[in-house]
Amino acid sequence: MPFQPKFALPAGLPLVKVLFNGLMIAKPNAAGTECDVFVHKTGTDHDFSIEIRLKQPNKADEIVMRHQGSLQLLQQTQDGRKIGFILTKDSPQGVFEYVGAAIPEIDPISFPRVFDMNRLHFGKTAVDRPSAEPSILINDATFYCAAKTVPGLEAELRNATTGALITPLREFCSILGANIYGTSVNVAWREKGQVQSFPLTNDIPAGAYYEAYFVNDPPFVPRPPAGQQPHDELGEYYKILPNVPAGEKLVVFYTKIPGQNPAVAVPPPDKGSARFPCMTVIDTGV
Repeated sequence: MPFQPKFALPAGLPLVKVLFNGLMIAKPNAAGTECDVFVHKTGTDHDFSIEIRLKQPNKADEIVMRHQGSLQLLQQTQDGRKIGFILTKDSPQGVFEYVGAAIPEIDPISFPRVFDMNRLHFGKTAVDRPSAEPSILINDATFYCAAKTVPGLEAELRNATTGALITPLREFCSILGANIYGTSVNVAWREKGQVQSFPLTNDIPAGAYYEAYFVNDPPFVPRPPAGQQPHDELGEYYKILPNVPAGEKLVVFYTKIPGQNPAVAVPPPDKGSARFPCMTVIDTGV
């Protein structure tokens, strides 16, 4: 697999905790040295934003930067990839997947907890780049499941045409995380045509860290009426994965939705958009 395995995380806090929520595809290169995160630009009612905050114990968050709307082209690589935002280190070690035991707020990204589109559609997941670039570039991080679906939500992965069961889904990933450790991380993007860049450095108070939050989902997802299915997120992904045959396309079918039956209590937390995850997926194809 292109992600390099990581069986244990370094002691202590990361310098930057990266969180991906919404229609994005994290795709490492064949060598596992860097990862492009493609941002789905044509998803129905999905809005893209970035926010970096300094998280400090017993203090309000300090907002470091914000960006709203599609990314602008920051740079183009020699092989033609278009990059719109970077979170990079000057001496990178590559990109990893956490494969160790589950610990608080961190779970491994093994399927089906995190959807690997290449595992579901081997060799057919080439992204329609005009619909997903400029991308986000990361060259040193450990990826993991940062948050799972709300308690009581149950679903099945089914063939979208025949309805055939592929696998049950229990507590699958709603937010993909990536920890970056070190002393300095480069941040750069283009805002209103002007390049913006600065480092995130470790000269911060003890117990503090940066959180970079990438969001590409609807502002709110109402609970559907009883008997109706919520918005089909995999259907949105297939719009930018044109090589997946129609008969192979899949759907997440929800079999139990907290609060849809008025007689069943809604377990906390119940936060609208988090109720039905616009889950970021990975693609380990080369």
